[in-house]
Parts: sequence; structure tokens; C-alpha cells
Amino acid sequence: MTKELELEAAMVIWEEIDNCSQQYQSAQTTGEQLEAYIVALGAYRDAVGTAQLRNDAMPFIEPLHIAWELAYRQGEIAESFDWDFTPWFVANCISFSEQGLSLKPDWQNRARTYGAKDAA
Repeated sequence: MTKELELEAAMVIWEEIDNCSQQYQSAQTTGEQLEAYIVALGAYRDAVGTAQLRNDAMPFIEPLHIAWELAYRQGEIAESFDWDFTPWFVANCISFSEQGLSLKPDWQNRARTYGAKDAA
């Protein structure tokens, strides 16, 4: 992966994680119902802080690009990497808990399925 692609992936994955945690903060006052992964991510950010959360997101840069490649090999993807695929990756391929962030064991298969849906 080139440095430019690595930087782009770092920016977009952090943007999506930050967006999710902002939704969590907003829901604290509005009472809005959120998906479980957003609640877990927001609680984790509350526990460790923004700087640690950003640091914890960095190991997902390379898997994000691998997942994009896996999806693309299954069929041409009509969606964008930053606005469509990255939010999907965060919601479907990363687990959030009080202990931290981790890749789901089947993240590569999930990525292949993303690409296959566009091919159909």
C-alpha cells in the first residue's frame, strides 16, 4: 500500500469512527435509539478518551484496504470507498467492546460478500 493510500485509509476510518461516537454523544441527550456497535464504540471512547480511540483505530488501516480489494474482486463496486464502503466496514467488520476494538474473525468473508452483492 502506498503512503497516500495509507493516509487516505487512516483519515476515512477515523472520520467514520468519530462520526459514530458523535452520534452516541448526541443520543445521550436526545434518547435516539442507536445500533449496538455505535453504543459500544461511544462507551469505549468515554472510557479511554479520544486520543486512545484514535490510536486504537490505526491497526485497521491495512485491513480496510484488504477488505476493499476482496470486495472488488467479487464484483465491480458501484459505491465509494470513503462514503459507502468504510462505514460498512466499521459497522460489519470491527467489534467494539469495553476491552477495545478488534477485527471480527470472519471480516474477510464479510468483505467478499459486500463485493458479491454488487455483482448480482
